[in-house]
Amino acid sequence: MRRRLIRVFGGVTFVVSMAGLGVYLAATGLDRADKLASVVSLFVSLVGLALAINGHGTTRRLHVPDDQEQPTERSRVPGDEETILTAKFPLAGLPARTESFTGRETELESLLRLLDPSAVEPARVTVIAGLAGVGKTELVLQAAHESLARGWFPGGVLMTDLHGYDEARRVAAPHAADDFLRSLGLAPASIPATDEARLRLYREQLGKLADDGKQILLIIDNAVSAGQVEPLLPGVGRTVVTSRHTLNLAARHLTLNVLDDEAGVDMLDLRLRLATGSRDLRAREDPQAAGDLVRLCGGLPLALHILTGLLMAAPAKPLRVLADELAAELGRLDRLRFEERSVRAAFELSYRGLQAEQARLFRLLTVDPSPEFSNETATLISRLPAEAARQAVEELHRAHLIESAASYGRWHMHDLVRLYSEELGRTHAKGDRRAVVRQRLLRHYLVTMETAFSLIDENRATANSRFRDADEARNWLRAEHQNITAAVLTIARDRPGELLRHARLLAPLLHDERRLDSCIALLVPAERAARLLNDTGAQAWSSRLLGTALSESGRVAEGVEFLETAVRLYRQNGEREHEAAGLVALARALHAAGQQDRVAETYRSAVDLAKTLGDRRFLSDVLERFGSWLVVEGRTAEAVVAFRDRLRLVLDLGEDSRVPTRDLIMALSASGDDDDPHQLATVTDELLQLAQHVGDDMSRLETVYFLLRLAESLREHGFIMQAADAYHRASSTYQELDAQRSWVQEDPGDFIRLAAFQLMICATMLAKAREFQQAADDAREAIHLLKGASYQDFQDKLLRRSARIVIIRAWAHLRIKAIRPRNLLR
Repeated sequence: MRRRLIRVFGGVTFVVSMAGLGVYLAATGLDRADKLASVVSLFVSLVGLALAINGHGTTRRLHVPDDQEQPTERSRVPGDEETILTAKFPLAGLPARTESFTGRETELESLLRLLDPSAVEPARVTVIAGLAGVGKTELVLQAAHESLARGWFPGGVLMTDLHGYDEARRVAAPHAADDFLRSLGLAPASIPATDEARLRLYREQLGKLADDGKQILLIIDNAVSAGQVEPLLPGVGRTVVTSRHTLNLAARHLTLNVLDDEAGVDMLDLRLRLATGSRDLRAREDPQAAGDLVRLCGGLPLALHILTGLLMAAPAKPLRVLADELAAELGRLDRLRFEERSVRAAFELSYRGLQAEQARLFRLLTVDPSPEFSNETATLISRLPAEAARQAVEELHRAHLIESAASYGRWHMHDLVRLYSEELGRTHAKGDRRAVVRQRLLRHYLVTMETAFSLIDENRATANSRFRDADEARNWLRAEHQNITAAVLTIARDRPGELLRHARLLAPLLHDERRLDSCIALLVPAERAARLLNDTGAQAWSSRLLGTALSESGRVAEGVEFLETAVRLYRQNGEREHEAAGLVALARALHAAGQQDRVAETYRSAVDLAKTLGDRRFLSDVLERFGSWLVVEGRTAEAVVAFRDRLRLVLDLGEDSRVPTRDLIMALSASGDDDDPHQLATVTDELLQLAQHVGDDMSRLETVYFLLRLAESLREHGFIMQAADAYHRASSTYQELDAQRSWVQEDPGDFIRLAAFQLMICATMLAKAREFQQAADDAREAIHLLKGASYQDFQDKLLRRSARIVIIRAWAHLRIKAIRPRNLLR
């Protein structure tokens, strides 16, 4: 505009002055004209002409900070003498980066690797996609500043905001190219009027700069589609594009996710301290409240920036108070705004870009009570054909309004996006028939759940079954457990009988799948419904499962209370089998609660009741649990009794006795009195028989440990030859284990070394007892074993040296001529 005014003013001045001079000379005559007036008029006309010429040559320049002034660079486009670049390089129009950047170190390094000109596989175009407010632009700014600092782009950076999600401000590619050309210092008169010629000239200019060694980093921010970006992509240099959509561009694509809790707290703390010169330490002083704030914001950087502004405006406000204010979902988005920043406004721009069917689906997705939904759910909600519904869902995903879940075809929403969707849903509830859609969806979950359980019970599918087989039905129940639970609680809230019926089907599955939170959420109202109906059987069942789930989730005191109620009700109703099962569950809960004095009594009551019922399989299970607890508590003698009783039961039932035998071996190994070698010998004999019966390596290894324990006890009590026999048996077992190699070992020679070591212990013991002949034999055998090992190390050499010393001592005392120490020492 300034150039145009100068040119017009100069031209007018020139014309008026020359015209005035001509009229004056014509009227007065050349010989009578005033020479001074003529000279002044001619001077003014020449000044106007100079201004016009200067205005024509004036070009628009970038603002360059004082500390970055550099000599003007000029380059000409071949064949176009009017196209002159007068910008100062490197271009310095890049916005500042924030100092509170944190939590994106991995993503920043990935982007820098793609921008590095020396990279083995650089990316000419990189697209950063993600949810609105997730920090895409800030990541690119950080990478751009770092790239400039490393000298990767001598020409600097060109950056434009296409405002792709704001229809009123959206920038088309030709207009962006015009801005880029002006930023490069091109004279406006040299910029073509047609879009195609303008874009061609823009690409030519970037190519010329690259040829001159002034590569430029191009940043295209906030693009809505590939069509908006493609005309701006040059054939040289590096380009980074940001978008809320996953754009269909031939580029390297990076998706930016929200911050985790730790990174979010770090960002909140860093921003508060930077704003106050490290005086605001609220995030460090109350990290739990800071973590709650991050979770309430879903780790969204935009929301965290707004929180920082709110906290800086109220420096005395505790973080816990703000967290409590944001805890209410209904007004959370209203609170997440500060000055011109607003989470709702950011989401609204993405929402406006949706087509009508996509927008309606987005509004209705929150009728699903679970944070996760499937393509099938979207089809049911939208009433679109399955393929159309799938495409609508994928468009929402491409816009990053929903995110993919763990498995294909399943999706979830960011917490704040879900709140925004619910707001829209309430606003459009009547037109979308939201209440009808919700009822239809919840009924679908309940009907499909009953179909699935019916198929699982019958283990066969009918002709019109929703599922092909029981496995498919189970997989559906696992995937939709949250939705089904919410559907049961919503539909059957005021129908206690229906609630109990559905809970009996669903709660055991939730418990078996370790979905304890969902299980508890379902069983609490179910137990309440049973009491309301005065159904003591249902109350006992729900109390037992609820008490078990509570105990396993860490709420032990509550769990014990419900389990005691269940046992009492089972006894009152005469349900002895269920009472016994309740006693076992109660014993486990008491153990978790630390009430060990009641555990043994409760287990014995369960054992007695199982014996009374004559249920030998259940009695076997109770004895196993009881014995395991006794071992943990160090009551090994009682554990041996329990495991012996269980082993007899299993043998009587003709079942696989290996596991009960291993349990008994474990208990026996932990039992025994080291001060009574005769008792240990008896236990050892039993262990060896049991290990031979089981035949596995672990059981045999357990017997080795006990043999060594027996050998040590015998040695201490003076039974040297019996101790030697125990050592020999242990060494033989080690050798057998090494020969079988039925399990993976880090060191194939470990068992051989252990066998040799036991022989050396035995040899040393015998030498001290002056049993030199046998000591020498054991030492020779140890050396023989070590020579056959797969490799030798310092320990082996030391062990062999000790063996030779024993042999030398034996030779010195026995004068055995066949033994030549010098031969053994080679």
